[in-house]
Amino acid sequence: MPRRFGEWPCAALPGEIEASHVRTLFVVGGNPVPAFPDSARTRAALAALDTLVVIDVLPTETTELATHVLPAVGALERADLPWLLDAYQLGVATQFTAAVVQPVADRWPMWRMFAAIGERLGLDVLGGGQTAATATDESLLRPLAQRSRGGAE
Repeated sequence: MPRRFGEWPCAALPGEIEASHVRTLFVVGGNPVPAFPDSARTRAALAALDTLVVIDVLPTETTELATHVLPAVGALERADLPWLLDAYQLGVATQFTAAVVQPVADRWPMWRMFAAIGERLGLDVLGGGQTAATATDESLLRPLAQRSRGGAE
């Protein structure tokens, strides 16, 4: 199958699961069951995984199949520094935005979830001596903002 930006198309995933090439999958803020081609095949493939971890804000058709559901903070509960698409825009159009409200219940930002999983595997995901317990949105995003032309405000 043709690749784009070095990635395989989603249509390849059910076949890779069926061939046992993929046994564990992390779905981050997505809902592949209705979004991928051939929803029935996608549903069956995801249900056949050894482990399906879904990180999301709300229940979806995919969270129903998950072996593990990790509740992520919502858009107003997390700081943000958009960066991916900004590189393709004609002008600088990004800014650091602090969280507006405190997270509800035990919801975490995704970076904290991956940092905690990495720590359990003996991996330093965040670098710089930061851990899932000690890092903050500010400590992770501020250095990125400082590398910009305008620097951190």
